[in-house]
Amino acid sequence: MAAINSDFWSLPNPSAFLRRIVDNSIIEGISTIIRFPKTFRKDFYNAIEDSFLSMDVKFISVNSKDALVLDSPLTYLLKTYGKSVNRRNLPSMGSLSKVETLKNSVIFLRETDDQCWPKWCSFLDTYEVFSHSLPVNGRAKFVVPLFGSFDTLEGKICIRTVDWNDCIDDIDIMVFVSNIIRNRKLSQFQREIRIAIISSIALWDTEIAEDLASRELKEILNPVKLLKRIAEKRKWNDSKPAWVSGSEMAFKGKTAINSAFLASIDDERIIRKRIWQPLAQVLLPFIEEQRSKIVSLVENELMTPFETSFGKIETVADMEINHIHHQIKDKKTVEPEIRNAVLHLVYIRNKLAHFAPVSYEDILLCEKIKKMLADYSQEALED
Repeated sequence: MAAINSDFWSLPNPSAFLRRIVDNSIIEGISTIIRFPKTFRKDFYNAIEDSFLSMDVKFISVNSKDALVLDSPLTYLLKTYGKSVNRRNLPSMGSLSKVETLKNSVIFLRETDDQCWPKWCSFLDTYEVFSHSLPVNGRAKFVVPLFGSFDTLEGKICIRTVDWNDCIDDIDIMVFVSNIIRNRKLSQFQREIRIAIISSIALWDTEIAEDLASRELKEILNPVKLLKRIAEKRKWNDSKPAWVSGSEMAFKGKTAINSAFLASIDDERIIRKRIWQPLAQVLLPFIEEQRSKIVSLVENELMTPFETSFGKIETVADMEINHIHHQIKDKKTVEPEIRNAVLHLVYIRNKLAHFAPVSYEDILLCEKIKKMLADYSQEALED
């Protein structure tokens, strides 16, 4: 599989997500709890740190589990950063508010799991109430990423909970895939096909996108085995789709099921549709472009007006690819290569029109047709 792509957090929606977290802390002066599915990429830690450090703020990174070696979050923060605090007094929020190092700081909690979260959650709940009396530049702001199912704090003034849900769209994932395959030696046609199909299968799931991007086109067009392996690794077999596991997510305003989960329950119908749709988006305009070239090459062989079941066609420029095929299929005055090209384009168009899968061989044939017609068009120009 491809290595994790560091460009992810520079994509439009992910970078906007980071900015919202930073703005919560720096501009609004509140803490943020961020909930992610279990399978979400862990490079968020580095991305959010980089975002805060680029703002030149007082940034403190704390390992949530290590901090609890000192019994409680309050005790840890006082003993670690409260150098000038009177240690004879019992730990309190009042004494914490006097720690200069923590004033107007951003405290980032790393590696928070279900074992240490209850203590940190209780601490944050108490600190949130106490912080109401503190000026924005006098309080610490906590940023807490959580991966999986956690109880959180709702309805608070100084703590906001943000879910990673519907936070990425098809443009993001297409740019992401394009960045991964940027240096691969591919024709522009195959590059467009790969980006479109991988993005449609992966939706929001960058691991699926990275895995598919490392594969050959034949595997991308038939991804079910690969998707099943991903689902098995994530222990999705015999489970129900859920946001917390990453098998279900809001995407472009609608709830969608992860393609790997669909493969795990042998529901290939939606997967096939996710492959068909981008192929139609790329190949139908491609067929139209080749049709236009063919018309210019064989227009002397085409007859108008031409009656169809939808009415009369008056000019050859308005003929569809199947109309052209009907008129030239038996004409020996048209080059056999062109007649075959038209036949194959009709065949592929009919497949797409009936939601049938387009094969790897069909796509290779499209490339050959494109090159052949380009050569004929060049010859026609030279003549």
